[in-house]
Amino acid sequence: MKLLSILTDHNMQEKILYPNPSFPFGVWIDTYSLMRNHQLDWHWHSDFELGVMISGRLNYSLSGTDFPLNAGEAVFVNANTLHTAKLSPESNDAVMAVITFHPTVFDRNTQSPFYQKYFQTILDQNMKGCKIKPVTAPGAEIAGGLRKICEMWEQSEDYEILCLAGMGVVWHHVLCYLRQNNEAIILRNPASKYEEKMKCFISYIQTHYAESISIDDLAAYAHISRSECFRCFRQMMRKTPVEYINEYRLSCAASLLASTNDSITEICGKCGFIHSSYFGKLFREAYGKTPLEYRREQKSSSLAFF
Repeated sequence: MKLLSILTDHNMQEKILYPNPSFPFGVWIDTYSLMRNHQLDWHWHSDFELGVMISGRLNYSLSGTDFPLNAGEAVFVNANTLHTAKLSPESNDAVMAVITFHPTVFDRNTQSPFYQKYFQTILDQNMKGCKIKPVTAPGAEIAGGLRKICEMWEQSEDYEILCLAGMGVVWHHVLCYLRQNNEAIILRNPASKYEEKMKCFISYIQTHYAESISIDDLAAYAHISRSECFRCFRQMMRKTPVEYINEYRLSCAASLLASTNDSITEICGKCGFIHSSYFGKLFREAYGKTPLEYRREQKSSSLAFF
């Protein structure tokens, strides 16, 4: 069973590989039991994103603002917003249908009145996104519309125009929802300065995780002080820099344990851990089993899956 992850560039901006590059619109089904560490890595992209929960429960985060997502609920993520999601401890699995699109799919002329009215206004707003509850009329239309688009996706030779028409209706309801539910909108605040710094930290860590990383290294890379570095992680991640670094290294190790035959010692070194005993201790605390037990379980799951 292949553990899934997302493709990002050196700045942790997601590289969305649309099936048709000239049609920047895509539909994906995210199954969290297949994801590394049952989590969507922190990332962002220049496209709008809408998702609807098919089943299960997730703990979702938009730039440090956390909330649960249950089956039937949806989420809107504005462009260039850091976000992540993780399987909730009380849920065995979670499945989410995700639709991303760049507004130029509707109008390539970004200066046109149409583009400015319906898309640039959202891009310019001081907003990260929002959770969409289906108990409101627009919310129900959004969740239902997203499901219909997923059903149409590539089911017809005319799927592009059908999906575009469907998203036009969904986007109308998104605009209505945003206008009617101001209290639900997650706004950027003065602390949003930490978001840009966090992007720098994530980029550095995910590039250099196999190397020794100090707080001074992170602070220097983002051109801030050590104390500001700690404040940024506390504000955005609710954890210390070392906790995030170890968490990311462990997730990389879990992926290697499941997908390679490298020895535990080799994986330990590849993921930036100097001592295998320390690696084993952290791994047991995070995954509830030893690295070897985890590998055996993943290999066994893979054989059963095929």
